[in-house]
Amino acid sequence: MDRCVISDISVEIPPLQQITHSFCLHFLVPGEYTLLAAAVIDNPSDILRARAKATSPSEPIFCRRPPYRVRVHETA
Repeated sequence: MDRCVISDISVEIPPLQQITHSFCLHFLVPGEYTLLAAAVIDNPSDILRARAKATSPSEPIFCRRPPYRVRVHETA
C-alpha cells in the first residue's frame, strides 16, 4: 500500500475557533482511497489542554477526524 503525506501546512487559528482549509487532490490512478485528516496543536491554551484532557504541559495535542473513503473512477 502506497502512502502520501501532505505536511507543512501551517494555519493560525484564534482560540476556540474553527476554520476551513481548502485544498485540491488530483488522483491519476483510479481506485479506492482513504483520506485521514489530523492536526497537531502547538502551544495550546489551558482551555484547549483541559478539553483534550492533556496530562502534561509539554504534551502536544493531536486532533483527528474519522477517515474519508474516496472512490476514483476512470474518466476519458
